[in-house]
Amino acid sequence: LCAFPAVSCLPTGGIGGGSGSFGSGAGVGAMHLEDAFWGRLVDVMDVDGIIVERDVVIRENLVTDANYVLARNPVTGAETLSIQEPHLNGPGLENPAFTSLLRAARYGLVAVPPKGPGANGIFTRVARNGVIRLEFNDYIDPATVNRQTVQAVLNLSVSNTRYIVKQGKNSAGEPVGIIIIDPTISDYESAETGLPENGLGFLESDDQLVANGLLRIPTTLEPLYGQTQILTNLAGNRTLVAKAQDPTELSAGGTPIVIRAFRSGNGDDPFRGFMVDMEKPSILAELSVGVSFVGDLGSGLFELSYGIEAINCQGVSSKVGDVLEYGDAIFLVSEVLGANPAAPSEVLVSGALSQGSLAAGDYSSEPLSAKLHTRYADVDAHLQYCWVRFTAAPQILPAEEVDPYATVGLRFTEAVVPLTVKSLSTMVLHTFNSAATIDSPEPNSRPIDPLESTATYIDRLMGYSTSGTGSGRIFLGPIEAAMDSRTFILAP
Repeated sequence: LCAFPAVSCLPTGGIGGGSGSFGSGAGVGAMHLEDAFWGRLVDVMDVDGIIVERDVVIRENLVTDANYVLARNPVTGAETLSIQEPHLNGPGLENPAFTSLLRAARYGLVAVPPKGPGANGIFTRVARNGVIRLEFNDYIDPATVNRQTVQAVLNLSVSNTRYIVKQGKNSAGEPVGIIIIDPTISDYESAETGLPENGLGFLESDDQLVANGLLRIPTTLEPLYGQTQILTNLAGNRTLVAKAQDPTELSAGGTPIVIRAFRSGNGDDPFRGFMVDMEKPSILAELSVGVSFVGDLGSGLFELSYGIEAINCQGVSSKVGDVLEYGDAIFLVSEVLGANPAAPSEVLVSGALSQGSLAAGDYSSEPLSAKLHTRYADVDAHLQYCWVRFTAAPQILPAEEVDPYATVGLRFTEAVVPLTVKSLSTMVLHTFNSAATIDSPEPNSRPIDPLESTATYIDRLMGYSTSGTGSGRIFLGPIEAAMDSRTFILAP
């Protein structure tokens, strides 16, 4: 259901993200919660890979097409929306086509209407990995936004969520304060905020009917009851006041708490209760590289030349969407230019920094030690071992002279439901006879035939019970999922 607060489904008549300067708010009258929506959180880039705006909430059902490309930064975990138009037509001249496409992406957010948990009717379903966007009629003081002042309660427990505060204006030029509640915490965000990693988001609901989620915003300080802080405007002279149509509940001290009830997704909902996702997760490799050249192309774009250090992985293909990490710099590849004529073992790429800084220069005499994060593609089929992570590391990378007691890990480009990663089913470790061919007479010694499925190949391997000389070719062991649900480790 879309909300129609004024004319359209656009949140409050076209609010901007507001990364520029802004005042302290009117400070006159009462501060109210005007609207609540949910959607998909993205960083917006243009076709050249330049970050235009961070932390933008767009409709959750937007998918990659001729105008938009959705991707995920493998380092930060942030989802990116690349609009396939340049942001500017010239110095300071915004491209109307870009602006129109961004406006269309923001259109159609689903409303979380003013309903309490005891209300009749169907509650808004919020995807487990979706974000909730709250809009107020005044700028918000970021220092007053935390788990005590703005609570997302799921299954009777206050969630560990990340809060993003933005300031904007509506179409009438009036101040609007925005709070974005993000339930997913990547390992990168965990290191920044101290919050525990959470790749799945909100706890799932038990059914399709009952509201298991509740937004709670206290309106009054009650130190005797533990409410030592409340939400205020940026000027610090206004606090939240419930409107007549706002559902409320009473605090321990008998004062109103503004609430909004909703239902989180579950396994019986489309996409298992998560946001629309038409892209299959891919396996992610992290490879050490040496950066020999950094060129500043202007307008926020850079050109880099790098080479993979592990000799047996130097054939790994470079791809649009790869990320190079050096210090605090995170460089996102938007174009692969090809081999470096001056250093054939290196590749030239161009792109933009999503954060941090990188000094231009010739580093060929002492290359910068960086990390390359690259997804697996069919073109890399002959180098699959470069995507497997052994701990302890092999003597010869990527997979020779492996410690018999090493653990084996895989990392994905996005969160994967842990219950779907199972030993002996979807994540299988086994040995094979490297000297055998697909024509060998013994079924369990032949390598995989390109024409057979993975399941058929596993079924014909010598398993635990059929082996006459031990446990056969399949290794048994528990699989441990990381808190961000992207890394899975098998201990054979």
